[in-house]
Amino acid sequence: MSSSCAPDACGCHGNPRFDGLDPRYKRVLWTVIAINAAMFLVEIIAGQLAGSQALQADALDFLGDTVTYGISLAVIGASLRTRTTAALLKGGSLTLMGLWVFGTTAYHVLILGLPKAEIIQLLTHALAFVCPSVYEPLGIVNLEAMACATAVVASRVGGIPEVVDGGVTGLLVPAEDPASLADALNMLLRDPGRADAMGCAGRERAVAEFSWDAVGAQTAALYAELVAT
Repeated sequence: MSSSCAPDACGCHGNPRFDGLDPRYKRVLWTVIAINAAMFLVEIIAGQLAGSQALQADALDFLGDTVTYGISLAVIGASLRTRTTAALLKGGSLTLMGLWVFGTTAYHVLILGLPKAEIIQLLTHALAFVCPSVYEPLGIVNLEAMACATAVVASRVGGIPEVVDGGVTGLLVPAEDPASLADALNMLLRDPGRADAMGCAGRERAVAEFSWDAVGAQTAALYAELVAT
């Protein structure tokens, strides 16, 4: 049996060449660019209409992906120098977007003083906070309500279940289901003691898992784990 193989056979070389010139690869890139651009438009408009910083920040993530994939498509087949410059440009654009998100968040927290005292007062005295979102990347508003020891009734979508522990810190219902939402609210209205218990549990969860100290410790632990590996 011959041990030789054709020069272009799969597995004959340790470093297969990939230049991205295949039309199928370009079509995939165009599809990904179109999807990310569409999601950017949807989230930036929804974020503006709802006044949601979370949606606008998530929209920037889609914009970053759109720009990144667009640059990758533009330099396919170009010289190494051009592709290297493009890689630096992609890194720079993502850095600028990250700084914009950080800067706007810092402005709202440090300059505008959000959350405002009256909002805190409303949340603190409410029996429950309702968030019937159809999409939410994380649901910071729910976290703010939990920090005020208020039970949360929210849609089971996006990142909300990562914040609201269903049955413990609040109740999660299917999105776009008014009947389930009403049932959950009536359940807490009929049992204020349960709502208070959920509010207390939410406050504990917010402090233990989402305070700056907790987030900092989790981030440091992740970096330590990555360095160790």
